[in-house]
Amino acid sequence: MNAAVGRCIVVLCAGLLHAAPAVPGGAVDELFERGFRAYTFASNATEAVACYTQALALSAHHIPSLIELCEVRAVQNRDIEAQRYLLDVIGSHPDTEFAVRRLASLYRCAGGDRVIAARIERALPAVTNGFLAMMLRDKLAAIYDQQGRIAEARALQHSLAPLTNWLIAGGFDNAERTGLHTPFEPEERPVTDEPYRGTEWDVSWRPAQPLMSSGAVWLEIVRPRQWITVYLKTALVAPCATAAVLHASFSGAFRVWLNGMPVAENDRYRDDVPFMYRMPLDLAAGTNCLMVKLCAEYNSTSFHSVLTDTADWPMMLPGFAPKGVPFPPCSATDSWPEPLVSPGTARWRDAYARNPGDAYAGVMLARYY
Repeated sequence: MNAAVGRCIVVLCAGLLHAAPAVPGGAVDELFERGFRAYTFASNATEAVACYTQALALSAHHIPSLIELCEVRAVQNRDIEAQRYLLDVIGSHPDTEFAVRRLASLYRCAGGDRVIAARIERALPAVTNGFLAMMLRDKLAAIYDQQGRIAEARALQHSLAPLTNWLIAGGFDNAERTGLHTPFEPEERPVTDEPYRGTEWDVSWRPAQPLMSSGAVWLEIVRPRQWITVYLKTALVAPCATAAVLHASFSGAFRVWLNGMPVAENDRYRDDVPFMYRMPLDLAAGTNCLMVKLCAEYNSTSFHSVLTDTADWPMMLPGFAPKGVPFPPCSATDSWPEPLVSPGTARWRDAYARNPGDAYAGVMLARYY
C-alpha cells in the first residue's frame, strides 16, 4: 500500500469511527466486522487475525477476510502468507481485480511466480467476466514472459487485442504539468509534410517502435526525459458501426479523440496499474482515426491499450499506422468526459455512495484508487 492510499484510509476511518453501520446478520459477518474494527480503529492485529481466521473456518471463501488477512500479514512483512490469502481470492469474485493488482506489490519469494501462474491457470477456465479474464490473462502473460515461456506469453498478449499500430510524435513540453491543456501542433495539423517544433528538436510522425513485449508504447523512444508530452495516432477499421471500449494503462494525464471528437480526459498522475481506465468508443463503419495525447513526468513510463466489446471481451479489428492518411484535426471542448473507472473501482465507489457510513467500502475504495 502506498503512502497516499494509507493517508486516505486513515482519513476515511477517522470520519467513520462513530458512524459504522449495524453489524450484518450471520456469524461470519459479525466476526469480520469485529476483526475489521479491531485492526482499522485500534491497530489490534492479534484480535483481527483471530476474528478473520474464525470467519474463514465458517466460510472458507469469505473474500473480505482473505483480503484483510493479506493486508495484516503484508504490514508484518509476512508476504508469503499475504500472497497465499490473495491467491484464494482469485477466481470469479469481483475483487479478483484487486487481488491481481495487489500481488504486484508483494515481495516475490523463489518460486512465487510459479505458484501464482498455477493458480491463474486453474481459475481462468471458469471465469465468465470479460474484465477479470483480461486481468488474469495479462498477469499470466507477464509471468510467462519472465519465465522465458515466450511463445505462450505472446499468444496470451495477442489474445487481449492490444493496439500496436501506432505512430508517435514528440516530445513536446509539459513543464508544471501544463502540457495537457496546451494545444500543440499535432492537434491542429495531424497530417502534414512539415515537421513539428518539439521541445529539443523538430519532430515528425514515425512508427512507435520498438514496442514492449506486451504491445505497450515505451515513451523512452522520445525526448526530453522529464516533463514530456507525446501524441499517438492509429487507424481502426470496423466492418460496421460498432460500440467498443478502449482500456488503457498509463501513469500520467491523457486525452483521447476519435475521428476528431473528444472521447475522454484524465488529468491525474498516479501509479500505473493494468487497465485502470475504460473509454467507450462509437466506431463508424470503415476507417476510424484514434488520437491519444500523453503527458508524463518522466519518459520511463509506457502506454498500454487494448480494445474490447462492451462486455470487456477482446475485439480484434484490423488496424494500421495512418502514415499519410487523412486525419481530422482534434476538436476542443470545455467539458471533457472523464474515462470510466475499472469495474472493481466502480463497484466500491457505488457501495460507498449508497452508504457513506460503510467503513469497509470506504477502505476498499481507497485501495482501488
